[in-house]
Amino acid sequence: MTGDALPSKSAFDPLAEHWYRFMSTAPQREFALRGDGICGVENALARIRPGATVLDCACGPGLLVLDLLARGYNAYGLDGSAGMIDTARRHGFPGKMSKRLFVAEWQHLPEKLRRRFDLVICSGASLHHCPGDGMVAALRGMYAVLKPGGLLFLDGQDWEVNRRNSVHYWAYPSDQTEDGRVTWLLHTHYPRYFHQAHTVEIIIMCENAQANAVQHFPVTIFPFRFRELARRLKRVGFDELETSSREGAFTFGVIAHKARGRWPGAETQG
Repeated sequence: MTGDALPSKSAFDPLAEHWYRFMSTAPQREFALRGDGICGVENALARIRPGATVLDCACGPGLLVLDLLARGYNAYGLDGSAGMIDTARRHGFPGKMSKRLFVAEWQHLPEKLRRRFDLVICSGASLHHCPGDGMVAALRGMYAVLKPGGLLFLDGQDWEVNRRNSVHYWAYPSDQTEDGRVTWLLHTHYPRYFHQAHTVEIIIMCENAQANAVQHFPVTIFPFRFRELARRLKRVGFDELETSSREGAFTFGVIAHKARGRWPGAETQG
């Protein structure tokens, strides 16, 4: 392992067009903003001024960026998958709009972007694609491109709850598209130990009058406990953590504040 923020980024390239179609549905676009209703992107947006500068640093096919632009925010998108950014440009960012999108891994944010942001969003449980050391580097990159006093919103899953409840399968409601009836199924393969890499297999089934098709996209996940995330956020320099993390919940959200001064103890081991 090299410590890259997205060690399996190539796995997302062939998934890009499918992900665009999935996230284009009204329920998924709504969920991208509201999350679990306790600590979603909307909660972070409520804390910044209208027209503020926002970076979605796990933007995928760019649909959240488009929604933020439509609401008057000065929004930009970044993803570690070139396939995702190509798909975003093709579907919603023509001409000069394409300059709002970037391909980079999170630890390289300060080198890639000169602009500084009021809010950085890292949603869709995207941080789970980082190994431990890579996560610190990723959070450091996000911290660097925030303005003093800026906010970081991120969300994740409680993998201890998933493992304890043996949640191996998760199916989304089927969607009727022009290509036929499409169903997404997530199949999680659990290794013996919590901190070992987990594999989540994304299975897409398409049924129509002519034929049925099934495609498989394995994605690597690195579980972490919420207390580990909180410790790493403070290590990088964030403070005033607000969270929806609660006992027994499958998901959580976090809003972290970039300290206007340096957080005491930043860069210490933990």
